[in-house]
Amino acid sequence: MAFASICCQKNQSTSHFCSIPMPHVFDSEQSSKLYDVWDVLLKFTNDPYPQISNIAFTIYDFVHTLIRRIERQNKTNEFQDGHLKDQTSPIPLTPLNEIVDNENNSSTNMPSTVRRNVSDYFTRWTSQKIENDSENLNTSSHSKVGRQMRYVYSIPMSCFGQRQHSNFGKVDRSDENDFVSKAGAIKSYRIKRNNIAHEYALKLMRKFEELSPSVQDIRRPKLSGNDSFANESPALLKYERRIQNIKRRLTFKQCALIKNEDGAMASFLRFHSYEPVLATCDENSRIYLYDYEQRYNHLACKDVCKNNPSTRVTTMRWINEQSSSLLLTGADNGVVNLWDKVLEPNGYIHQDESKIAAAFNAAPDMINNTRGSGLVTEWQQENGNLLVGGDSLLLRCWDLNREHLVSSFESITDSCMTAMTRGWDPLYLDDSKNIGRTGIGPNIIVSGFGNGSMKVFDIRSNKKAIESTAQRRKPRLMKYSEHSSWIVNLFFTGFGGNYEVMSGCVAGYIKVWDLRYPLSCRTIDVQRSQMTALAGHNRVPIFASGSHTQYIKLSTFDGDTNQVIRTHENEGTLVSDGQRIGPISCLDFHPCNLMMAAGATDEIISVYSTNNKNK
Repeated sequence: MAFASICCQKNQSTSHFCSIPMPHVFDSEQSSKLYDVWDVLLKFTNDPYPQISNIAFTIYDFVHTLIRRIERQNKTNEFQDGHLKDQTSPIPLTPLNEIVDNENNSSTNMPSTVRRNVSDYFTRWTSQKIENDSENLNTSSHSKVGRQMRYVYSIPMSCFGQRQHSNFGKVDRSDENDFVSKAGAIKSYRIKRNNIAHEYALKLMRKFEELSPSVQDIRRPKLSGNDSFANESPALLKYERRIQNIKRRLTFKQCALIKNEDGAMASFLRFHSYEPVLATCDENSRIYLYDYEQRYNHLACKDVCKNNPSTRVTTMRWINEQSSSLLLTGADNGVVNLWDKVLEPNGYIHQDESKIAAAFNAAPDMINNTRGSGLVTEWQQENGNLLVGGDSLLLRCWDLNREHLVSSFESITDSCMTAMTRGWDPLYLDDSKNIGRTGIGPNIIVSGFGNGSMKVFDIRSNKKAIESTAQRRKPRLMKYSEHSSWIVNLFFTGFGGNYEVMSGCVAGYIKVWDLRYPLSCRTIDVQRSQMTALAGHNRVPIFASGSHTQYIKLSTFDGDTNQVIRTHENEGTLVSDGQRIGPISCLDFHPCNLMMAAGATDEIISVYSTNNKNK
């Protein structure tokens, strides 16, 4: 078929022209449609989901190869006619221009995602796939011997059941309600595992609830008329000794050490709620999974931001912990990745590299700023919503199952969002054992910003409907402005009541807020140095703050300092006994156990636990 170079005008106002070879039968309208298709195709080459971007690159390479072949053929025909026709050579679309300039370069020097030879691309892809499959077949499974703290599932074996299955013929072995099947055994294991963790977490709440300031105000003995001073009351002295004994049970001791490769510092730490697994992410966007019972570390993902090396991971959290666990990561370019094959069905760490289950751009207007907060997320397990903010003008609510934007709200501030939490704590997510929930509700979101301000959002509000109704008032956005510096972290607590949120700033002090009132309830002066990390326990009234001056301070909600960690305790090959810990970069508490993890800038991650048994 004969081809010609037809000029496609995309925008009359900007006079932007682009021409690509196409059949003679195409008129200007059809050429404009082809231009639109090509423009969309180039956008898909930057899609965060690898399968979509690979398909777009394949089509891109094929069309580019065809264009170059036609250009060479046209030049050959023109020189054979004895003269060179005066016509404008096709102007390729960006980023084709970069490839045309490097036409004489070898294919080995080009990026792996951009190849001109389509047949060579598929040959390499097929060979790599065969090699990877052979490696997976030869890889031996990890040894599962020696696990003492973990509940292990097994498939019940019954001769009678096997005979009945053979009599009935082919049986669906994937039915999770059939506990003789593999799917049923996995479901039974997860139910028992979750129940054990929840029951232990509730025991922790009852054991340490007396440390809550609200409970102390009720149970503290009142002074009688004969007691002239507070310290002369025997009942009060006895109560204070009891409180101090309870606080001594919250003394953390170092139980494990992890060292990141290449000396990279830890950026994020996330305990799994039901498995003895700690997920870590370093400054080079590599994700490691650490089993703190078996004491081994596994590289789950080499480079989360391999498609865009200039970005960095700024958020990480577990998804669907009660069933098939996924790991969510977000980068400062607004892209969210969901990683599958992180844990095996029996709870052990998957020995192969994790795969991307989903990826999308959750914040298209994200400002890529190395000094900003990047992407900030909050997950709602009960309804599957993902809340996204950060270096963006909007707070977005996504339905993660459909990757659909449910609603968005303006932050109305020039500063970036640095932290986010809900005014809600689901104590138990299983409908069969609905023990209770605390807080205002799952739709109340509290966010902190870089200038120290805090704002409360209700994601149920329909912004468009309110603006279109003249008779209805616009809802007032609750704002707090008592902090004067960067908000390090926010977390909801049910120990001081059902409406309290605690916030910490870089200046080193923590404020407690009752969301029903515009002013803070109390202020805790934690440290004089800059606060670099803050974490609060979900089930015990204790929080930890980290400093760049190399110490971790653990305090109770009444403001008393319970412990200060400055040095490493155990002797080993990684560090020596008594060595000073590095500047703290991140902290995290286990949601159900009395465990804490701390990351520092000296590539050492410390895991702490109390003398209380974990199970």
